[in-house]
Amino acid sequence: MTHIERLSIGNSNQTLFRGAIDMKDSGLILLLASVIFGSCNNATSPDEIGDRFAFINFTLIDGTGSAPVSDAALVVENGRITAVGSVGSTPIPASLPIIDLSGAYVLPGFFNAHIHSGFTRTNLEAWARGGVTTVRDLCGPTLFVWRDGIRENPACARLVAAGPMISVPNGYPYVPWGASCMLPVYSVDDARQKTAQLLAEGADIIKISMESGESFGMEIPSLSHDEASAIVEVAHEHGTLVSAHVLVSYDLGRALEAGADDMAHMITDFLPDSTVD
Repeated sequence: MTHIERLSIGNSNQTLFRGAIDMKDSGLILLLASVIFGSCNNATSPDEIGDRFAFINFTLIDGTGSAPVSDAALVVENGRITAVGSVGSTPIPASLPIIDLSGAYVLPGFFNAHIHSGFTRTNLEAWARGGVTTVRDLCGPTLFVWRDGIRENPACARLVAAGPMISVPNGYPYVPWGASCMLPVYSVDDARQKTAQLLAEGADIIKISMESGESFGMEIPSLSHDEASAIVEVAHEHGTLVSAHVLVSYDLGRALEAGADDMAHMITDFLPDSTVD
């Protein structure tokens, strides 16, 4: 079981559907989110469609690497995709409204895994209209209650939020950008406590700064190995992942040693084989 974020149709940028997907009946592992682009004969609103309908005669790109299906059908019943495939092989209950999407394409929605300033309705609506159905904000305010409320709006991209980046006093991003979305920690114990507090407030992911300043031609204070490891440990105890800001191989290595789960950005210098291993 996974989730479909939203499904837009034609040039009207209408959000049509949001709910859960059960792919057991279709035999496909696809469509984390579906977005329709191109021309279509019916500019139908969400209220007119409801949660039971069938799309036919579109081109399906399922994201698995399989060849596109040019005469596809997709069936939604009670808020779930129950079948998807070619028109000839996909059973469509007679009672379902059928929408002809000739000339349109259905494909998985796009995820933008690293953004800032996601805490605006305007931005989230613009991403959804463009087919970006989930965005991950890795440095922002602790407006997690607002995030929870906006997630109920199917016209907005789903927001995954880290809140402020955990760093050290006078560390990145305060230096060199003067950024305010930073949570400074002063010791290993402080790192543990503030990580736990951030998670309690509702952070979806923890973002740490491992920026030592080499890429900026300066020395920037950074989290120690013990501090970064403590943050990762607390996050993992809560079932949460940690993303690390890195720009050079030295900082990438430190982030890996601390147990970070993914790297925001990638390095601009030489990547040693040992680091790849």
